[in-house]
Amino acid sequence: MSKPIPQANPLDRQPDQGRDDAPLAWVGDLVHDEDADRPGIVTDILSEAIWVLRPESGSGQWICMSPERLTIVTRRAERVGKPAPLGHEADSGESMEVR
Repeated sequence: MSKPIPQANPLDRQPDQGRDDAPLAWVGDLVHDEDADRPGIVTDILSEAIWVLRPESGSGQWICMSPERLTIVTRRAERVGKPAPLGHEADSGESMEVR
Protein backbone atom coordinates (compact mmCIF):
# COMPACT_ATOMS: atom_id res chain seq x y z
CA MET A 1 0.00 0.00 0.00
CA SER A 2 1.39 3.39 -0.93
CA LYS A 3 1.73 6.24 1.53
CA PRO A 4 -0.64 9.19 1.13
CA ILE A 5 0.86 12.31 -0.42
CA PRO A 6 1.15 15.02 2.24
CA GLN A 7 -0.93 18.12 1.53
CA ALA A 8 0.84 21.46 1.65
CA ASN A 9 -0.42 24.10 4.04
CA PRO A 10 -1.44 27.10 1.88
CA LEU A 11 -0.20 29.49 4.58
CA ASP A 12 3.31 28.03 4.23
CA ARG A 13 3.33 28.50 0.45
CA GLN A 14 5.71 31.02 -1.00
CA PRO A 15 3.79 33.72 -2.85
CA ASP A 16 4.17 34.02 -6.60
CA GLN A 17 6.12 36.85 -8.07
CA GLY A 18 4.24 39.83 -9.44
CA ARG A 19 5.37 42.56 -11.75
CA ASP A 20 9.05 43.51 -11.56
CA ASP A 21 9.70 40.38 -9.44
CA ALA A 22 7.80 41.88 -6.49
CA PRO A 23 6.12 39.10 -4.49
CA LEU A 24 2.33 38.98 -4.52
CA ALA A 25 0.42 39.23 -1.26
CA TRP A 26 -0.68 35.97 0.34
CA VAL A 27 -3.26 34.92 2.94
CA GLY A 28 -2.72 36.75 6.24
CA ASP A 29 -0.62 39.57 4.78
CA LEU A 30 -1.50 43.14 5.70
CA VAL A 31 -1.62 45.11 2.44
CA HIS A 32 -2.56 48.49 1.05
CA ASP A 33 -5.08 48.15 -1.79
CA GLU A 34 -4.24 50.95 -4.23
CA ASP A 35 -7.60 50.63 -6.04
CA ALA A 36 -9.71 50.81 -2.85
CA ASP A 37 -7.18 53.22 -1.26
CA ARG A 38 -7.31 51.42 2.09
CA PRO A 39 -5.41 48.83 4.10
CA GLY A 40 -6.68 45.28 4.46
CA ILE A 41 -5.75 41.73 5.33
CA VAL A 42 -5.84 39.05 2.64
CA THR A 43 -8.31 36.38 3.80
CA ASP A 44 -8.61 34.21 0.70
CA ILE A 45 -7.32 33.81 -2.83
CA LEU A 46 -9.75 32.29 -5.31
CA SER A 47 -8.26 30.50 -8.33
CA GLU A 48 -5.19 32.74 -7.96
CA ALA A 49 -7.25 35.44 -9.70
CA ILE A 50 -9.35 37.09 -6.98
CA TRP A 51 -7.90 38.31 -3.69
CA VAL A 52 -10.46 38.62 -0.88
CA LEU A 53 -9.62 41.23 1.77
CA ARG A 54 -11.08 42.41 5.06
CA PRO A 55 -10.42 45.56 7.07
CA GLU A 56 -7.64 45.40 9.65
CA SER A 57 -10.34 45.91 12.29
CA GLY A 58 -14.11 45.82 12.06
CA SER A 59 -16.27 43.85 9.68
CA GLY A 60 -16.76 43.67 5.95
CA GLN A 61 -14.80 42.47 2.96
CA TRP A 62 -13.97 43.40 -0.60
CA ILE A 63 -12.21 41.81 -3.55
CA CYS A 64 -9.20 42.78 -5.61
CA MET A 65 -8.72 41.37 -9.09
CA SER A 66 -5.36 43.10 -9.64
CA PRO A 67 -2.97 41.63 -7.05
CA GLU A 68 -0.11 43.71 -8.41
CA ARG A 69 -2.01 46.73 -7.01
CA LEU A 70 -1.70 45.32 -3.46
CA THR A 71 1.34 46.70 -1.67
CA ILE A 72 2.55 44.43 1.13
CA VAL A 73 2.77 46.35 4.41
CA THR A 74 3.50 43.42 6.75
CA ARG A 75 3.78 39.70 6.01
CA ARG A 76 1.58 37.37 8.08
CA ALA A 77 4.55 35.80 9.88
CA GLU A 78 5.79 39.21 11.01
CA ARG A 79 2.31 40.45 11.90
CA VAL A 80 1.09 37.54 14.04
CA GLY A 81 4.40 36.04 15.10
CA LYS A 82 4.84 32.44 15.99
CA PRO A 83 3.79 30.90 19.33
CA ALA A 84 6.47 29.63 21.66
CA PRO A 85 6.77 25.83 21.75
CA LEU A 86 5.37 24.06 24.82
CA GLY A 87 7.77 23.99 27.74
CA HIS A 88 9.53 27.19 26.70
CA GLU A 89 9.41 30.40 28.66
CA ALA A 90 6.38 32.63 28.24
CA ASP A 91 6.70 36.27 27.15
CA SER A 92 6.35 37.37 30.79
CA GLY A 93 9.63 35.68 31.60
CA GLU A 94 7.96 32.99 33.74
CA SER A 95 8.33 29.35 32.82
CA MET A 96 5.33 27.52 31.50
CA GLU A 97 4.51 24.39 33.45
CA VAL A 98 3.70 21.35 31.33
CA ARG A 99 1.52 18.72 32.97
